[in-house]
Amino acid sequence: MRTLASLFVCLATLSLAAEAQLTNPSFETNLGIPTGWNPVAGLTFVNPLPDAGFPTDGSRYLQVWTSNTGPATPHSNPGGFGLDAQNAAGIQQSFLIPAGNLTTMEFDCIFMSNDVNNDFLEVSLSDGLNTLNLVHLDTFSVGVGPASSSGLPTSLVTHVTVDIGASFPTASAQTMFTLSLWVGNRVDNTVISRGYFDNFTFAPGTPLLANTIQINDLGATQQLEIHTVNPSTLFFNLVSDNTSGPLGGGEAFGLYLSPLLFSILQTPAGTLGLHDFTNSSGDYYVNIPTFANPPGITFDFMLVTLTSTGGVDTITAPQRYVWP
Repeated sequence: MRTLASLFVCLATLSLAAEAQLTNPSFETNLGIPTGWNPVAGLTFVNPLPDAGFPTDGSRYLQVWTSNTGPATPHSNPGGFGLDAQNAAGIQQSFLIPAGNLTTMEFDCIFMSNDVNNDFLEVSLSDGLNTLNLVHLDTFSVGVGPASSSGLPTSLVTHVTVDIGASFPTASAQTMFTLSLWVGNRVDNTVISRGYFDNFTFAPGTPLLANTIQINDLGATQQLEIHTVNPSTLFFNLVSDNTSGPLGGGEAFGLYLSPLLFSILQTPAGTLGLHDFTNSSGDYYVNIPTFANPPGITFDFMLVTLTSTGGVDTITAPQRYVWP
């Protein structure tokens, strides 16, 4: 039987995990290989010495060199979806976008090379099924940018913006994205090409798909409406009739503790409106006669979806409802 304490532990674990959007996005945490990022090949390191307009944020930035890599092939469809770069120097990080509307990602990069074999710089984003190329620079791009300390010709400092929600319309807060930063030796590693990266930020954009819960006043009935991203999802509709403080200020991740809340946590799966499954489309509706409760009763409620093994999957923000 699930206890209140065990659910709170699950909620705490999920809450902490959801805070880690993109770790070390501006490479300020340390020198050397940046914390939170996984090097794939070549030479990748954080540099504090200004060069060619970098850093563009803070006091450090990332350099990727093509040392001992190649021959590399670029993304099969620059600017679109396709096969990602192969055999390139690079570094990656997998991350969630827990705040479903912070889906506009921006960053800065610059490419430098004097290789005659058309080396390249790319950044890609994958949802595990499809890989989107966000930027492609190559040796045809260099010679027009700022001077570099190495004497290598550079591209312009390139600012890239992508609306992840629009590009990945089926993504949700549970979608694990992988961001890859590549610099590729097109033919051989005789000439070392370089890429600089900095200032990955997130701003509001097209919202990701999300689980939702609401109560609709239909007059004679009050309709509980739930939508989940995944079909046939097990959920708790957690309700507390303790509204002694401001909305979202309770101890149970926004809800205030109450006997009603604890009793709901003890209900078996299949309990109508409280602990049940959405249908094959991810929808759930229950109509409650308005006369079933006295007018003016106030309560807070939230949706917690569960995994197939009973673990916590997602949590919505608390809402407050006054029975009409």
